[in-house]
Amino acid sequence: MNSFYKLITREGYDEIFHVMSIGHIATCIVFIAVFILIFRRAGDIRRKDVFRKVEKLMIFVIIGAQAIYYYWYFVLGAGTDKYPLHLCRIAGIAICVTYFWRWKPLEDFAVMACIYGGISATMFSSPLPFAFPHITRWAYFTMHIGMTYAALLRVIFSHKLIDRKELINAEILNTLCCITVFCLDMQNKWNYMFFRHVTPPDMPVIRQLRIPELLNSSPYVTGPVMLGLYAFGTFAAWYFTKWMSRKALKLEFRDALRDAADL
Repeated sequence: MNSFYKLITREGYDEIFHVMSIGHIATCIVFIAVFILIFRRAGDIRRKDVFRKVEKLMIFVIIGAQAIYYYWYFVLGAGTDKYPLHLCRIAGIAICVTYFWRWKPLEDFAVMACIYGGISATMFSSPLPFAFPHITRWAYFTMHIGMTYAALLRVIFSHKLIDRKELINAEILNTLCCITVFCLDMQNKWNYMFFRHVTPPDMPVIRQLRIPELLNSSPYVTGPVMLGLYAFGTFAAWYFTKWMSRKALKLEFRDALRDAADL
């Protein structure tokens, strides 16, 4: 048991996670399949209690992932970027808080940030360079997948249409969050939310256009670019959730009529 504990909490980097590796592709396929399954069952009234329990489970999965990060950074004293100031960790905390205490502006921000942050991190970003089954590898995927499913379930069972008010709420809190983190980064020379330095994908077109050099020439260039990307991500997530909310209501109405006809 002691050797297993040392294995899952080791501090020496030993494996760079390769996006679109066989393991990552398999994870993405399962992630997308479950996402589609949950959404397609959105209108099934008979399964609402089950999905409510799934949402609660996802909330505690996120809390568990946050606890792992806390243990890794503060108890073991390992790693860097120990504060929960990256967007996904902020969104994960917000979606948990609004499960127990509903404040609509915070919930709108949490749902949008969890949707675009969870999907992009699961499919395109990468965890810390530790080989499986390191605790940070577990925390990374359980948190991002859990927050995506929690946000999805929150949307399809909220019985309301997502509209401009939700976008305004999300964008305001997103902007305040970004500005606060950027100021902390500049003051403390941190790089939370990648406002001071970002590594673009290694693609020939990007190299030829010298995008890395231009993007990282100054934090006052990187910061506004990243702020724009976060704002766009919020809008894209809002547009997607707007479509999902309408589709979910249609599916629920259709299934309710079908069930009534079977009586």
